[in-house]
Amino acid sequence: IRRLFRRGQREEETVINDLRVIGCEISQDESGQHRVVFGSHVSGSTDGIIESGLPGAEHTRHVLEIKTHGRKSFDALKDGVEKAKPEHWAQMQVYMRGTGIERALYVAVCKDDDRYHIERVSYDADAAEAIVERGQRLALTERMPEPCPGGSPDWYQCNFCDAHDFCWNTRTTKQV
Repeated sequence: IRRLFRRGQREEETVINDLRVIGCEISQDESGQHRVVFGSHVSGSTDGIIESGLPGAEHTRHVLEIKTHGRKSFDALKDGVEKAKPEHWAQMQVYMRGTGIERALYVAVCKDDDRYHIERVSYDADAAEAIVERGQRLALTERMPEPCPGGSPDWYQCNFCDAHDFCWNTRTTKQV
């Protein structure tokens, strides 16, 4: 899992360098990202903000989101990120809401052959608000929701979840 995340971080650097080569001005904080905070324990980090220079939209700011995919997941992106990876689309909606930027650039890299899928995403204010409200409602609830439908202790998405131990093992939270 650490190697997977490290691979994603290396790809972020590569994509950002490629975007800068074609003239994009990208801002990031000292951690290499751009933090967005909504309160009530709801926050996230974009991979950066494209301030200008994106071909075809040179003067439009964009939230930048970079993801790596295996071949099957990558090939599904032909139907668009909203349909193929709704969790990534939701992330961008929330980040656009938090930054006040109305466009996002989604760059996916296929880990099998280094293909790029690049997609501009428009802001959906209603969806973004609903996603943030849901996050705040979940963060402030007194009772943990049931595990995801269809989830199991060895399901790959459950294995990546911060609540894995809570849902499937101890049922207790950790003090951080």
